[in-house]
Amino acid sequence: MMQPVEGGRGKMQHHNGQYRYTPSDLVEFFESSFASWMSRLHLDYPERAQPDPEAPEVAILAAKGVEHEHAVFTQLRAEGRDICTVPQGGDRTALTVAAM
Repeated sequence: MMQPVEGGRGKMQHHNGQYRYTPSDLVEFFESSFASWMSRLHLDYPERAQPDPEAPEVAILAAKGVEHEHAVFTQLRAEGRDICTVPQGGDRTALTVAAM
């Protein structure tokens, strides 16, 4: 079973002895290797490290990001592009590979 890490920037996961990192996890690493290390510590030992509460600005930025993604999606669909949406939940890696 995959264990996503909450907190940090991305949704780092641990599955079958392997770590899976999102692009946001990589951004976090390049901005602060310490923050990335803490996210990994929280994934491996959640009782040892708790992420800081999310700042309200982060929610606003996240909403803007979703808004942008929706606009790009709408534009691509209007251009007649073949688009596949990977639903939330489940094994998104397998679903993405299947869609390709």
